[in-house]
Amino acid sequence: MPDLDYESDRIKCVFSVDCPHPIAHQLPSIPENRNLTEYYNAVDANNMMIIFASMLYERRIIFTSKRLTRLSACVQSANDLLYPMIWQHIFIPVLPMAFSDYLLAPMPFLIGVPDEVLKNVNKCDVGEVVILDADNNTIETPFDDVHNLPSEVVASLKKQLKNRSALLGDGVSRAFLRALVQLIGGYRDALSFEDKANFDEEKFIETRPSSLQPFLKEMLQLQIFRQFIEDRLNILGAGLGFTDQFETEVSVYSEKSSSKLKQQYKEWTSTMKKEGTAFFRNVKDKVSTYIAWVV
Repeated sequence: MPDLDYESDRIKCVFSVDCPHPIAHQLPSIPENRNLTEYYNAVDANNMMIIFASMLYERRIIFTSKRLTRLSACVQSANDLLYPMIWQHIFIPVLPMAFSDYLLAPMPFLIGVPDEVLKNVNKCDVGEVVILDADNNTIETPFDDVHNLPSEVVASLKKQLKNRSALLGDGVSRAFLRALVQLIGGYRDALSFEDKANFDEEKFIETRPSSLQPFLKEMLQLQIFRQFIEDRLNILGAGLGFTDQFETEVSVYSEKSSSKLKQQYKEWTSTMKKEGTAFFRNVKDKVSTYIAWVV
């Protein structure tokens, strides 16, 4: 809820919301989630995959539509399908005409541009950019990002999205989630637990199938992946463990390694709790001794 602070000579409005924690993330469903439903109805599976791959490569991406509700819904839904990663760059669901210069930014972006705004932009000035027309289900891109993803991941994703009867509910969201499980779920094998949870980049690459390694070497440099790893380490460090939707899918995908890791994590947290208890007991004893000495 917004906090309103009224002053005598002016109104000061402070709006604050809590950022949703990844641990509580629920996958968007059709038809319950309006954004995903709009995106699914407007854009076919092939173009959704192109946008997904372009986001994994952190491209400059434009959505356009004559309808602002469709435009905003599609941009936000494309962002949701990146879960458990979070887009780390410019993100604008609907771009006002006054801010059209943002389209000239040299860094990655995901921007919804109304049709009337895009008509007034010189595409030559924009440079290399992916453009999805959500009204006509067409896409322009100078890249071949889907082809550059590991073939087994693409094949699995295509197969799941082809089964339309299974896409109601969270079927679409889960298809993209499973693709990310194939790609980055193996981060668990690169974890170590000493004084804190750590991630070994070299081990991450070495423990992955050879067909995934070229893409994952590139992914190590991407901000969306780096932030994902930082978030995961924070979750583990907070003692929240492997309980969100992504981790559940990872466990299903690779039960053997997941069970081993869970046992390793359980032992680590138990050790941390014992050491923490011993530390506080030691401090308490010293304080009690000091008080007795003073008295």
